[in-house]
Amino acid sequence: MKSSLISLFVLMVLMFEAISVTMVSETAKYKAYTELCKLAGRDYFALQTFRKKQIYRAMVEGLNYPAGKVLAQEIIQRYPHLLRYCSQICLDDQFGAPLSYDFSSIGRISPSVLRYIKVVGDLQREFGDLNNLNIVEIGAGFGGQCKVIHDICGFASYTMIDLPEVAALIKVYLEQFALKNIAAVGYAALKEPKKYDLVISNYAFSEIDKKGQLYYMEKVINLASRGYMLYNNTPSVHPFSIEEFVSLLKKQQKKVKVLRETPDWIIGNIVIWHP
Repeated sequence: MKSSLISLFVLMVLMFEAISVTMVSETAKYKAYTELCKLAGRDYFALQTFRKKQIYRAMVEGLNYPAGKVLAQEIIQRYPHLLRYCSQICLDDQFGAPLSYDFSSIGRISPSVLRYIKVVGDLQREFGDLNNLNIVEIGAGFGGQCKVIHDICGFASYTMIDLPEVAALIKVYLEQFALKNIAAVGYAALKEPKKYDLVISNYAFSEIDKKGQLYYMEKVINLASRGYMLYNNTPSVHPFSIEEFVSLLKKQQKKVKVLRETPDWIIGNIVIWHP
């Protein structure tokens, strides 16, 4: 009996230490990420290379070459009309020095931007012309999705919501390309709810806790007539499950469907809704 109690105590200590290390690790990762964004947003030399830094790749540029290869094939097969935009997108994508690879029929480009191109194809298939839409993105990284939508089809306006340090970086990054009718704001700056035609989130919304998700539901999502979200499961932050999120959308009288993410080994889904 005594031996069993000692074993249980040791197990509890090990579990506590493991949880503590994870929390410290996540906190350190978050701090390193925001510090890099802050630096790149104010230092032009840091801006030249921020996308190749290990912490930035871990947080934003996480896709590898095999994932990029699958995405490239999807674009070629399903959305060949997008290929004519790829040469300029490839050229611009070298800013920030991301890890990039050569993909047949497309060019040298980072896998994350290939995903942005594929997302544009999905959006056009679902919602038609985006040119007259007021778009909002929750968690915009460096503004890559905005840039790609701008280059392919345009928009009426594009608002990006993220951490304050990230929003500052987005502004500086997109200034390099002279985009118009865009705004990047820190999440705390959301005051009055505002109506949008389309809300986008590439995993960011599904990687925050329920309290944060409800904040975005109230301020943004419930008032957006259309939506496209890459939604994964991050149990460490206790978000709504995809089933719970879909249920919340349906309570707002939205027509919802769920598709598998591409590539199919990525643990995620695409949540799409219409009015």
